[in-house]
Amino acid sequence: MFACVCWTPFQIINAVNYKFQYAVDEDMDIYLCLKFTGAVEIGKRLLELNYIHKVYFVKNLDYDAMKPMRRKLNILADMCWPERAIKRCLGKTVTLESLDYSYVISSGYLNFNILFNNYLTAKGTKSYFFDDGLESYLPQNTADHYSGIYKVMAKVLGRGGTNLKLERLFVYAPELVLNQQRYKSVQPLMPLNNMEKTIQIDLNKVFDYKNLGLRYKYLLFDQLGTGDFRDEKMLTIQTEILNIFAEAVNINEFVIKLHPRTLSSIYDERFQTFKTSVPWEIFALNEEIENKVLISISSTACFTPKLIFDKEPIVIFLYELFSISGYETAKDFIRRVKETYRSSDKVYIPQTFEDLKHIIQEIKVRDEY
Repeated sequence: MFACVCWTPFQIINAVNYKFQYAVDEDMDIYLCLKFTGAVEIGKRLLELNYIHKVYFVKNLDYDAMKPMRRKLNILADMCWPERAIKRCLGKTVTLESLDYSYVISSGYLNFNILFNNYLTAKGTKSYFFDDGLESYLPQNTADHYSGIYKVMAKVLGRGGTNLKLERLFVYAPELVLNQQRYKSVQPLMPLNNMEKTIQIDLNKVFDYKNLGLRYKYLLFDQLGTGDFRDEKMLTIQTEILNIFAEAVNINEFVIKLHPRTLSSIYDERFQTFKTSVPWEIFALNEEIENKVLISISSTACFTPKLIFDKEPIVIFLYELFSISGYETAKDFIRRVKETYRSSDKVYIPQTFEDLKHIIQEIKVRDEY
């Protein structure tokens, strides 16, 4: 028996994928963090699948919501007494001491996941990671940026993310993982479109997927609405970009996918928008995606079809138009994924507004042939 800790819908998809590729004869428990919209309902639908043994709901340890000093004290206390913190997250749904897994598979050096890994590996459980998007492919991640006091306490206690010994990493593009030395082995997850049709049906059921009937050629992934990049200068640049699209394409074929964390709409009535808790990967699994044009500032969601389905829609990354600084790692990842395309001329990175106009015209000409 093994356990999967899932923080996001994407990780649930990967858990199901992993189960049928590597562990079809093993029982799987899922620990589902109550961190995203619809998590409880998704967990209940997971339980209806006969290959999920149990689903445990995990209360999130939201350190980031705490004031700095309280955050540090809580993290250090939980490192010293991890069993207490884990029980606080799980409530009375499970007797912690009774858990007996051969391995735990998860993603990320964060909160409950680290405490749970530390506790289980101390009992002899092996620790695996699976694909968590960009983070899984970078040379460094959050494990490399802990505070000094955290590192000291981690060394004294033999716990924490800095002491997590990872056996394996399972990702969709093993050749793109820059720090393979972190793991004993890096192994592939199969493209989702290679799954049996029944698995697609199950994932649609779990995430309550319904075809929204959106008729679009161009799909823009909203990032400014989340506040991650938002400021007046960037909003002005985005307005210019949207005006270019509004003039150059059929506005009825242009749709904006709002981020689940979007605070408020920043788009005028000219543009169709939609917001859904259904993960983008499920849309890409069900739709004819290769004839679309995916647009974002820098969201790696644009590469979901390539990495997870080996499908190659046209992609336009806009980050050069916004002059985003300190983003070299993400840019390098985009460049490396572009090199894996069979048709690398389907990935565009305009340098100027005039470049963008030419790219749109080139796409329209491409469609005529």
